[in-house]
Amino acid sequence: KTVPRKHAFDTDGRTFREGNFKSWLVARPKNSLTRLKDEEMEHQVNIMCDVIPAFNGSCKADEKLQFAEMRDEVFTHHIFTCKQCTGPLMWGRHQAVLHAIRNTCRFHSVTTHVPRQNEHPLPGNSKGGPDLLLYPIANLRGNTANCVAIDVACDYVPDPVGQEKYYSRLTKRFDEKRAKYAELVNLTGFQFVPFVVSHWGVIAAETRKLVDEWKCFAIDPGFVFDMYNNVQFALVRAQHQFHFYMRLNNERKYLLIVEAMAGRRERDSG
Repeated sequence: KTVPRKHAFDTDGRTFREGNFKSWLVARPKNSLTRLKDEEMEHQVNIMCDVIPAFNGSCKADEKLQFAEMRDEVFTHHIFTCKQCTGPLMWGRHQAVLHAIRNTCRFHSVTTHVPRQNEHPLPGNSKGGPDLLLYPIANLRGNTANCVAIDVACDYVPDPVGQEKYYSRLTKRFDEKRAKYAELVNLTGFQFVPFVVSHWGVIAAETRKLVDEWKCFAIDPGFVFDMYNNVQFALVRAQHQFHFYMRLNNERKYLLIVEAMAGRRERDSG
């Protein structure tokens, strides 16, 4: 895609200028968590440009929809929005981001806890609730800092239409999460952080504003920077892994169908 004006991507949310958040595109590959294989890097760039190459296969919801017949842009949109096709992606990507958050906290000696399904359910429910509880080090020092409840949301955010801004979709998702947990927050006194990240790896500005307050939780001032970087790279790897699995699975089915049809033609001709 062409860049319409200088710094267009800065306001669009794909990359960022110097500040409290940097896109994975400009992050230093200082360890295994922030390094990508060539194919992972290439796949994420294809995602950002809406040009993921289509492969042989069909939609799980409608077998008449053949991937090979779709334009790259249409195929990219489909594999991120079709619930039947993207079930493993949504779950795997969510878990990858969640584990990245927890592993970063563990590395920086910030205590976390993964609640059981029935430990902190939303009012009126018997299951569900936050994905992770974070206990600030301030609590260990005898202060009154509250436990932080985190709920992860990884969403596909299409290109803006008309006057819409890219980040407005992330803001909407953030507000939905906050409204969903409002009653639980009132009952428990938790500090609630909807950790909203797009398929490009862009973390919502509202989320970043809350996460920036975590700088005092760890001794190392790089805690928050590591958090942003590790989350983005975990998401990139998870999306590539799903795409590889989906392509392999569909092409295997396609080959089996072709072989079966060829065998049937031989039998009919014989």
